[in-house]
Amino acid sequence: MGKLVSLHRVKDPSLLANQRRAEKPRRPTPDKPLIISASELGTFQRCRVKWWWRYICNFEPADKPEGLAFGEVGHDVMEAFYTYPWRKRDVKSMRRCTSQHVAATQYKVMDTERKELLVSMCLGYADWQLEENEAIGLRECVPERKFELPLVPDRSIMVHGRLDTIFKPVNLKKTIASVERKFKKQIQMDIVEVNLQLSVYLWALSVLYPGNKEYQIHYRVLRKQMPGPRVTAPLFGSEPVTRTPGQIRAWVEDTRNTALEMIDAAVYPNPMDACSWDCDFKMPCLLRGEDDDLVSALQNTDLYQINKRDK
Repeated sequence: MGKLVSLHRVKDPSLLANQRRAEKPRRPTPDKPLIISASELGTFQRCRVKWWWRYICNFEPADKPEGLAFGEVGHDVMEAFYTYPWRKRDVKSMRRCTSQHVAATQYKVMDTERKELLVSMCLGYADWQLEENEAIGLRECVPERKFELPLVPDRSIMVHGRLDTIFKPVNLKKTIASVERKFKKQIQMDIVEVNLQLSVYLWALSVLYPGNKEYQIHYRVLRKQMPGPRVTAPLFGSEPVTRTPGQIRAWVEDTRNTALEMIDAAVYPNPMDACSWDCDFKMPCLLRGEDDDLVSALQNTDLYQINKRDK
């Protein structure tokens, strides 16, 4: 099959003031599928205005947000770390990984203070994960695997993403697992994120590794906190999330319906009390209804740009 082009993505900045589609909505087909991700599903359910600007118009902040930059560099470090044989995944190896990736980052927001914090977090994680990985049977693993998989048999709806650290637990039979890591200000398991994003990963595991009885995600949070004598709260947390094949089938049906709703979905904001006020699109959201100001804000190249990613 040739390169897939997602049905409903547009890259013309002149469309940014419109709250309608660039063309008449069409149902996805195998040649022009709807291609979605866990992040898009979550954004659509949280706020359709943000979803419209981020995924339909392909707009993004001109400067990488701090949280996203921090997470991307941290992900690169962890991917390199888990290429080491399991007996050599220690603080010494992690120090090599951080030296290579943290020092090399070009993100403006990753200043010296943030780099030092990320290095400290990763080194602490390397020590903490030794006992944790032994308990869950993580030894040999695939440090990263990208996927683009059909949600429906005719391949008209595709889901793409990236699985971190896939492994077969040495202490369990007919089980496939993955470790997913997040860098957050607090150790907490957001129910929307756990139930939606991790369900995507569990489904992907079931497609990539069929025939197992259980699929697991070990969801780990690294808290953004420099360790010190006054820090008493945990710096790392882990929670296992499992699904049976029957639960995964139910998720597929729900997600298929959500994806189809995206094709001709009405665009409207969340109630203000549900907003996240560090949202990348807070400013243009407040300008909705002021067409000239909105277009000027969105087309200001110092604030926003077209995401050139291929999907």
